[in-house]
Amino acid sequence: VLLKPYGRTAKQKEKNQKVREKLSRVFHYDGRISEFPIKETPIDEISSWDIEVILARLKDTKTTANSVVKVISLVFSWAIKNKKYKKENPCTNVGKFPERKIKAKLSKEDRLKVLNEVNSKAFDYEPWFLTFVGLSLYLGKRIIELLGIRWKEPLNDRDKKLCTGYLMGDYAKTKKLWLYDTKNRKDEKVHLDNKSVALLKRLEKIRFNDTKSWSLKSPYVFPQLHKPTKHATESSYRKRLEALNRKLDLMVHLKDDATGAELDKLGFTFKYSRKTSISWFAEKYGTRVASRKANHTSEQTTKKHYIVPEDEELEIENVFDEPTTKKDEIVRGVIVNTKK
Repeated sequence: VLLKPYGRTAKQKEKNQKVREKLSRVFHYDGRISEFPIKETPIDEISSWDIEVILARLKDTKTTANSVVKVISLVFSWAIKNKKYKKENPCTNVGKFPERKIKAKLSKEDRLKVLNEVNSKAFDYEPWFLTFVGLSLYLGKRIIELLGIRWKEPLNDRDKKLCTGYLMGDYAKTKKLWLYDTKNRKDEKVHLDNKSVALLKRLEKIRFNDTKSWSLKSPYVFPQLHKPTKHATESSYRKRLEALNRKLDLMVHLKDDATGAELDKLGFTFKYSRKTSISWFAEKYGTRVASRKANHTSEQTTKKHYIVPEDEELEIENVFDEPTTKKDEIVRGVIVNTKK
């Protein structure tokens, strides 16, 4: 699986082909030679050294290297849990490359700009995309959790496995969304705020328009256009997301000082939606509530990776510049203490 050149676009396929070649060629590491790719190594012979070789092979693409090792680790963990492998997971004691966590969010102005677009006339032309953008900002849920939700509860195990959750009953009254098997391996009941309910009702209504009626064949809130029986994926909205960034002037222009290469990057992504939402919850209701809304197992995770303070929160005047209380004024001799 690791060596198969997956990818939709030519650029993706080319990138994956390079990874495949790096994992397959003869490689010298720590005084030994790795002659075969890991897929040709019997599982009983895979050691920590083989995992270190993978990291060394892919050292120029550290994120990819870490992802490959994570997949291998999951395979061994599954085998150990199901008693199909009796040795220790060879990935356990191998140190991965440090990961640079993205800790960024939309500014208040840009958040308002995006939400105004979501609730504007533009909704009639991009109802599913803008509903998804709105829910990602209002609810703060993970992208993968929202993409697969259904309008109604699935009636059998097969349908349950194909979705990520469902709107509970008459969602306008219950104001609840049920998510299956979230990242912390537990189901979650999510509160739908009034604005989220209004978006969903607007989307449900527009489905009955002649040009949108194809979506009635789908049980999903966010169906694929050409395969309505399947739910959308993140790539379904990739082009629309870039168009939204350009329309709202959210693109970020970068220039490499060393090479002179120039690049436009998205200033708003779905990953930023979640961090923006959780930061807003923390600002308004505190870290404990924000952590619960994020469905994190600890507040520390929320603080470390999700909460991004507003710049103006750090614009604090020097507290010693001016007296702040009567006592301060007396101590500094600004007024006379008349008490004997």
